[in-house]
Amino acid sequence: MKPFFIQSPKLRFILFLCCHFWWGIFLWGGISKYGLGISRDSAEYLFTSLSLLRGNGFASFSGQPYVLWPPLYPILLAFIQRLGVSDPLEAAIILQVITFAWISFLLTWLFLRIFSRNLAFAFIGNALAGTGVALTMLFAGVGSDYLHIALMLSMVYLSNEYMTQRKFRFWLLWSIWMSEKYHDKLMPNMSNDQQ
Repeated sequence: MKPFFIQSPKLRFILFLCCHFWWGIFLWGGISKYGLGISRDSAEYLFTSLSLLRGNGFASFSGQPYVLWPPLYPILLAFIQRLGVSDPLEAAIILQVITFAWISFLLTWLFLRIFSRNLAFAFIGNALAGTGVALTMLFAGVGSDYLHIALMLSMVYLSNEYMTQRKFRFWLLWSIWMSEKYHDKLMPNMSNDQQ
């Protein structure tokens, strides 16, 4: 007879989320000691969030219109700052933690769905995806890629909901994902026009 936690889908889900939680504590130790990694793109996101917060619209730190990067990340940073966080880096840390929880939930769902009859494969898939180099490095830096992964996984989840239960929440998230991913292809490249 199998142990109870293996038979209960809810307890399996909670068990896998706990594993993500422990990995999250390990990741938190890294960013609390060294801070989030910053690149030129990160500076664009952070400055644009401040520009939005001050009511100056989408402006990059060079004074040019903010058109080469996706808009969702600085919008969310500005929203978190509006809620009372004074520093854009602190807002980025809060957004990274929220996105980590979001990705953990979706990875747990995905691998339990794919390997519903084999708990060992579901656990290995969760462990490899959650602790992989890509997600670990993206968690440690300011940037929209981590949020983009959460949106892609959400698209998989909502596609499943749409196909199995005909729930139309899929379309809203799909439109947000498209604006995040293809913003630079849909908007004119103003930096080339001004040269």
